[in-house]
Amino acid sequence: MPCEGTFPEILDTERLVLRRYASADGAAILELIDKNRARLMQNFSQMAKGLFKDEDVKSFVEDKTEQWATGKAFCYGIWLKTSKQQVGQLQVKHIAWDVPSAELSYFIGSSSARHGFAAEAISAILRTAFKQLDFRSVCSDSYIES
Repeated sequence: MPCEGTFPEILDTERLVLRRYASADGAAILELIDKNRARLMQNFSQMAKGLFKDEDVKSFVEDKTEQWATGKAFCYGIWLKTSKQQVGQLQVKHIAWDVPSAELSYFIGSSSARHGFAAEAISAILRTAFKQLDFRSVCSDSYIES
């Protein structure tokens, strides 16, 4: 059951914008998946195996929108402020609102790895979870950065 608070739709950091997915993001999502499909197979196999065409991505975004609306999960695209290029994804999931606690899963595309983008994005989510929403714990479920 969702609490009264919720994660913001946009989080800004020094170099990044974490933004809730919108229908207009389909091409960027598909490009990121296509470039990293082999890397995503281990921890993000559902994305790697299921997102091949525009219709797949449209359904993916609709699903993430529904999860957001019901407070079940909050999925962000990670975008560079300067170029507006999508470099990754971060999702707050398996939320136990009664505690509250959650798990994170994230990945950074191979061309953007090792620049501290994951740490920057995670820090923004953790600040929000602990300081604004009074979460007690957040753990990492799966990730890909290297």
